[in-house]
Amino acid sequence: MFLISHFCLTFTHTQIALHLLRWHAATRDPLPHIPISLAESDALKINELYQIENQTTVRVTYRDTDQMGHVYYANHLVWFEIGRTELVRQMGISYHDMEQALGIFLPVVSVQIAYRAPARYDDLIEIQTRVARLSHVGIEFRYRIVRREARDEVLIAEGLSRHAFLGRDGKILKTGFEILKIER
Repeated sequence: MFLISHFCLTFTHTQIALHLLRWHAATRDPLPHIPISLAESDALKINELYQIENQTTVRVTYRDTDQMGHVYYANHLVWFEIGRTELVRQMGISYHDMEQALGIFLPVVSVQIAYRAPARYDDLIEIQTRVARLSHVGIEFRYRIVRREARDEVLIAEGLSRHAFLGRDGKILKTGFEILKIER
């Protein structure tokens, strides 16, 4: 798979992005994809967290397909992982740093996928990932995998994955909001 992570807009300060998110929450006008870094000092509110979306593009290779020429069903889970890894990175925390420096792990607790249409060799696939829910002990990501065809979007699959926050000792951490710098 070739991985291209892209952002529609770039902001130099989280405050600008937060202002736009608050404006969107008040007006309900369409809002473009906004990258936000949680590494900066401003904490997000929970409803602002739910507005952040990562869009990562992958190209289907031969190794991704089965004998019928469709993407093998389990590869959608790989795309989910790519999407959530890039979303967490977009939020200012790499999975690697979270695990190595902070000792925080996010094992998958459950996953659901609904397959809508096949993807085939050489298709350009976009993985759209958002945080769907956050609690003290876990986080849920929502995914949409789409194929872009000219101006149309074909939904390939959608799903979600639930993860627990664990420490190095394997015990559940109850600091989900603090880890992601989220105000309630």
